[in-house]
Amino acid sequence: MSESAASAVDHVVCGLCRRQFSKYHCPTCNVPYCSLICFRSEPHGECSESFYKKEIESGIKTEASKTAEERMKMLELLKKFEEESPSLEDLEDEDEDSDEDEDELSRRMRGLDIDNVAVDDLWAMLNPEERQKFLRALSDEDSELAQALLASEELEKSQQLPWWERPVVVGDEPPEASSSRKRYGVEPSMAPIPTSLLKATPQGHRLSFNLAAISIAYAYLTRTLRVSPLSAVDRDSADHVEIKRLVSQLIPFITERNSTMVYEDIQSVKRGLWARLGADSMERTQYTALLQDASCLIRPNSVVLIGSEDDDTKNHAHRRLVLLVSDLWGVYEGGAANKVNAAAQKLLYYGAQALSLDSNVLRRIAAELARPTL
Repeated sequence: MSESAASAVDHVVCGLCRRQFSKYHCPTCNVPYCSLICFRSEPHGECSESFYKKEIESGIKTEASKTAEERMKMLELLKKFEEESPSLEDLEDEDEDSDEDEDELSRRMRGLDIDNVAVDDLWAMLNPEERQKFLRALSDEDSELAQALLASEELEKSQQLPWWERPVVVGDEPPEASSSRKRYGVEPSMAPIPTSLLKATPQGHRLSFNLAAISIAYAYLTRTLRVSPLSAVDRDSADHVEIKRLVSQLIPFITERNSTMVYEDIQSVKRGLWARLGADSMERTQYTALLQDASCLIRPNSVVLIGSEDDDTKNHAHRRLVLLVSDLWGVYEGGAANKVNAAAQKLLYYGAQALSLDSNVLRRIAAELARPTL
């Protein structure tokens, strides 16, 4: 195995669901996990309870002008939860006990010094049953309680799904669709591909296998970093540095200026990326899922809208493939002034190839990517 293949990408499968690539580690037990859902799952209950307490604490221990307001908000939510979320046992005696339970919670909360009460003291005021009910409510990511107490930019990002999975809505969008669509990344902007490159070349067919490798690498980057599109990442962030590092490792023919690397067939693509990702550490099911993503991205659209000549690229049958190349181009373009970025230039060329290739070639590659054999 080559040196680049041996230095496989450092990653671990989620220790809770065993299906997604992990991006985070629990600060308490160090288990790798992929999303908020797994973090709050039952097997991880002890650590997640500690996390919720810390999250509440960080939310209410901010600047003095906001402390009272945030603490009061938490108390109101706790009280509302107690009023609206009775246990299964309580449902049988709801008429008799609901008023008594509300009075009991109000009695415990009465006289609190909102400005000075400690989070631990506030948590201690809930009995074990109330704590469990509170945590169960937070385990539902769509609940009002979860969104009010745990909503943050980082958690929102962790739930972001790839742009190519965004459902297509025909006609008027129902109200409930708005919230669900927020979890999908937006389509990347189309790169300014020079029209002079939009022509068939003798290498066009061979470079189609390199496009397949780019598609697999792109799916891995999006799934692992849970960012969509990649070009939206802040250039000064650690994620931006990591994207470039992974591109250099997985598809070095993009970043190495004098690279002449060309994959000869789809099997060499699948085996090559499998080795670079770490065949000894990545589960086969995980890699198969990446191949399915790549197949979706490279497969031409079966239905194409007919528009004017000015929007041919927008309505092109190879739109998804061109957009993924454009997204990677967006990661590299706009560097230092008066400096030609070789990676960006190569990606523009691959974008032109994506537009120029015969659709039947891409359909065959998509079909072969979808096969689980290596």
